[in-house]
Amino acid sequence: MTAIEPTILLITADAATVSDGKINILGGGWTRITSGPANFTLVVRIDIPWTLTNQQIPWSLALVDQDGRSYIPDGGDSPVELAGELQVERTDNSEFGSSFEAPMLFPFVGLPLRPGTYEWVFTFADFQAKYGFQAH
Repeated sequence: MTAIEPTILLITADAATVSDGKINILGGGWTRITSGPANFTLVVRIDIPWTLTNQQIPWSLALVDQDGRSYIPDGGDSPVELAGELQVERTDNSEFGSSFEAPMLFPFVGLPLRPGTYEWVFTFADFQAKYGFQAH
């Protein structure tokens, strides 16, 4: 079967690094965190199909609250949102149907979280992945 859509994995971690194309995760996969200033890393791993290589693809990341609104931390004036573009080059010997891994790490230091339910929403091209968690 030929991959034509990207596969997107989101996971929270206490910390994470990327080395030799591998994601090293410490304390990964949690869905509950203490409210207040939070330190953690959001790990995003995208399997990019051959058909989406060699081009700039827009991506965005947003934290939304339990009401589906963009989360604005107390004392802040802008929502927790990031955006950019990603381009993965395919190798000369790659075959149609193959995919390429693109790990992305988003560390957050002292992110003030109120008690509640949240969801990370990551969009790559027209594809979306979500990851929910609770602050208590």
